[in-house]
Amino acid sequence: TTVQDPLRNQQVRAGLLPATDANAIANSSYTTGAPNPNLGNETADTYNLGFQWTPSGALEGASIGADVWRFEVSNRVLPLIPRAALNPEIDKFNSVVGDKSNYILNDTQPLDSRGPDGNIVACDPDALASQYGVDSEERLNCVVNPEAYVVDGIQRSLYDVNGGLTTIVLPAVNAGNIEVQGIDLSLGYTWSTDFGNFRLSADYTHIDEYLVKDVPGLELGLQETGRFDAAGVDGEQNIVREVPDNRANLSLSWNKDNHRLTVFNRHTGSFEVLGHADYIANPNARQVNIDYARAKVDSYNTWDVQYNYTHDWDNASWGSSVFTLGIIDATDADIPLYRRASFNASVFDARGRRWYARLLWQF
Repeated sequence: TTVQDPLRNQQVRAGLLPATDANAIANSSYTTGAPNPNLGNETADTYNLGFQWTPSGALEGASIGADVWRFEVSNRVLPLIPRAALNPEIDKFNSVVGDKSNYILNDTQPLDSRGPDGNIVACDPDALASQYGVDSEERLNCVVNPEAYVVDGIQRSLYDVNGGLTTIVLPAVNAGNIEVQGIDLSLGYTWSTDFGNFRLSADYTHIDEYLVKDVPGLELGLQETGRFDAAGVDGEQNIVREVPDNRANLSLSWNKDNHRLTVFNRHTGSFEVLGHADYIANPNARQVNIDYARAKVDSYNTWDVQYNYTHDWDNASWGSSVFTLGIIDATDADIPLYRRASFNASVFDARGRRWYARLLWQF
């Protein structure tokens, strides 16, 4: 997971800047869960209004449907926000940053850079500022010893000079309320010819709002962008995954006698990458990765094909069998990348073109 971490900023660790969100830098970490014996139930209210119309006469064979829906979830069970999990460590850092006896030379943390006695070298930030200047590299190299602000649930990379994170423990908590609303539309038309029966259908879903509210640690919005509506953006990790606000399916099917053939198009709309600005502003990011980064994930389409043959056995006790052969992602469409070699695995299936066969025997 990626989190905006003030202690990733060496100027913060050196006591030159306050440990605030304004001075945070993106940091990556593994996460792990933890039990919470005080976890309560979440509740939800759902609302739905819709209609289905199947006209007769000149429009016979057509079908039109629409549903407007809304969900309101309270006391949502969620993993603790990574940024909220860092707060105890930041609080402890703030309690020790004013004690000059806690400072060490940052570049002596690695084992091969220790002092003559094999230990990390202590330093006096005021003395270095007086000798070299408060904006000097020598003063910046004098930072608070990471061992002075260790807390449970946060593990940083051992002897790392950049304040890298290793693991953040995220217990499940009752945190916040979620309001989601949108609309589903469906259209279909069936007709018959001498060549068989045909059906053309389309389904469309638009998510108008996916509002995340009152979640501890999310006071600055999703990915600290000030935005709380997840519709059409890539969300906030475990709190809300990517939410493309437009999805659609289109299908054309034909059947005659024992044969059926269907072609599907599955469309996923584009969505915004909220962390794009922070990513390209990260001084630790490589230029080749910055050049490739995208502010928006492109829309994506796949085509599937399925053929079915139904066989009725001469012996009625054997029932019937349905033989199916199909292709998923027949065109082997390229997955849209938002960063170099990075894609949204919860939205897109990177397995590419797949064949499958199935036999269903009904008695």
